[in-house]
Amino acid sequence: MYIRVLQPNSFERTLPEFSTLTPRWIQKRPAIDVLEGDHEYTLVAELPGYRKEELTINLEDNILTLSGERKNEERPEEVKVRLNEIGAPSFSRSLRFGSDIDAKQISAQLENGILTVKVPKAESAKPRTIAIQ
Repeated sequence: MYIRVLQPNSFERTLPEFSTLTPRWIQKRPAIDVLEGDHEYTLVAELPGYRKEELTINLEDNILTLSGERKNEERPEEVKVRLNEIGAPSFSRSLRFGSDIDAKQISAQLENGILTVKVPKAESAKPRTIAIQ
């Protein structure tokens, strides 16, 4: 089976059904970066199309879990889906932190599809300067 793609100049080309350059296992895991500063860790996750109501952040036993679930767009019954890469699979990513975090001060912000989670370090883990006597 093939998908027919009409070009603006009316030429046609065919693509094999379900062709994709990105493996499906990558599509189910959002890309994340974890940065460490002197006073906090910062987790940045790419979550295009997700609303904050569809995301959950949990911390248990110093394991921070980011998960999300979005419903697929409703389509008329007569429409056949030939390729579905935009679909909304659920996902879950977990990161283990040491005991050097201040769990009560963790904050999160979602803006333009980018989730930023700030995980402050505990006072005992922050760098300090020792005065010489």
